[in-house]
Amino acid sequence: MPKTNTNKQALEKELEERTTAGGLINYAWQYYKAYQIVDKTMPKVQELFPVKYFLLCRVLELSIKGFLRNKGYTRKKLMGMGHDLEKLIDELHKNDVLMGVNQMLETFVANQYYKTKQFEYPITGYKEVPDLKSLERNVKLALSMTTNAIHKLLP
Repeated sequence: MPKTNTNKQALEKELEERTTAGGLINYAWQYYKAYQIVDKTMPKVQELFPVKYFLLCRVLELSIKGFLRNKGYTRKKLMGMGHDLEKLIDELHKNDVLMGVNQMLETFVANQYYKTKQFEYPITGYKEVPDLKSLERNVKLALSMTTNAIHKLLP
């Protein structure tokens, strides 16, 4: 076997072992804290609006991926889902974790911009986004739920 394949396999194995549910949740909390700092510093919704939405969507992505990783999903499978929050929520539902209808609708509206990187790279034109504070409440709820599930704080 060529050495490059061996190195690639070893790297993949190492990355699989080092990508943990706890690590993903920890990153989700760090993104959430960054959101809180940005929002407190610039509280008007239109101030840094793409940054605020990006941070909240990233929190949701990482928290769901942390939950799924804890359920045995491989790093490769999680990466295959990309940044598509709808796919991730579908996987949550397959694991008997249900989000409310309003929570899902708000997420799906934000997701159309998040998964296409429009909160990161400007595309001109009107964007219909969910209410920021409502999205934040839903994201915080999902983050708390996934954290509790991973750390088995819930009965």
